[in-house]
Amino acid sequence: MADEKDSGADALKSECESLISSSSYGAALSKSLGAIAGNPGPNTKKAATEVTVRAMENIKADDIGKFIDSADEHTLDAAMKCVVSGMAQKKSPNYANLLVWHGKITDKAGIGCIMRAMCTKDKFEK
Repeated sequence: MADEKDSGADALKSECESLISSSSYGAALSKSLGAIAGNPGPNTKKAATEVTVRAMENIKADDIGKFIDSADEHTLDAAMKCVVSGMAQKKSPNYANLLVWHGKITDKAGIGCIMRAMCTKDKFEK
C-alpha cells in the first residue's frame, strides 16, 4: 500500500527537473526544499533530495547567497541535509558549489545546522 505522503514523488521530481532544465534553479530549490521541510514520505524525500542537489550544483555562486538570505531555519536545515547527502554520493560533478552552499548555510544558520543534518533520525537516501 502506497504512503499518501509519497503520492506526489514523481510529479515533484518532474516539475523540479523542468525548472532545472529552464535554469530556474531558485524556483526548483524552493519547490524541492519545501517538500523536504514538509515531512514527506521516503520516495518523495529521495526525489526531492536528488533534484535539490542537482539545482545546488548548477546554481551560480552569486545566487546562492540570495537564496540563503531569504530562507528560514527549517529550509536551511533541509538544504544542509541535501548538501551532506550530495557530498556523500561521491558522484557530484560540482563539489565546489556544494562546499559554497555548506559555508553559506553555516554562516547564516550556525554550526547547529550541520549537527541537525548529520544526526537526524530521518536519513536521506544515497
